[in-house]
Amino acid sequence: MTVLIIAEHDDSELNPNFACAVAAASPLCGAEGATALVMGAECAGVANVAAGVSGVGKVLLLEHPALANRFAENAAPLIAGLAK
Repeated sequence: MTVLIIAEHDDSELNPNFACAVAAASPLCGAEGATALVMGAECAGVANVAAGVSGVGKVLLLEHPALANRFAENAAPLIAGLAK
């Protein structure tokens, strides 16, 4: 089963609770691991950190100035598109 975890961050640091979410999802993920979604304005460094968390199999990075404010209105269509 594919599990998508949206990584909470401030464009420079990953929220420590991300690792807890990955650990909680790991029984559902199997060997492939969870997929982490990192969205923001300039957050490639956060994506690199997320990739190093045990249980993460893949990291998707979406960087765009419109994602800097973290409004759901900007993020929701992107997340829905990934679900397809």
